Amino acid sequence: MAQLNKTSQHHVDQGLGSDFGDLPPSNQPSNSNPQIIIQQGSPMTQFNIERDSVPWSWGSLITAMVSTLCCFLLGSVATVMAILSYVDHSTKQFERSQAKKSVAYGLGIAGIVIGTIIVVTTIVLTYTLY
Repeated sequence: MAQLNKTSQHHVDQGLGSDFGDLPPSNQPSNSNPQIIIQQGSPMTQFNIERDSVPWSWGSLITAMVSTLCCFLLGSVATVMAILSYVDHSTKQFERSQAKKSVAYGLGIAGIVIGTIIVVTTIVLTYTLY
């Protein structure tokens, strides 16, 4: 690659044109990828990856649905927050999506815990009293 760049620069220096014909340097195609920027020349190579490829996880919605079965009030609010998180993610508002997903997880887990405590307490009291 270094040899290719030296050869191209040698042709330009001698007035022979570049490898891309006689296009001025501003019109020459660039080899950079719009999603990955590699900065060379520093002690460490840095990779800046654009946030277009943030994957979506359905875990918050599944947790919210399970929570709805355990504790309807918290589960329904968690479901709404998980759906709003998905909407924000699809419009590429990743910070808002992450905040709403965290709320959905929190409410979902709280609903599951509270629902489980209620069911276990009911079973224990039913067999203890009768």
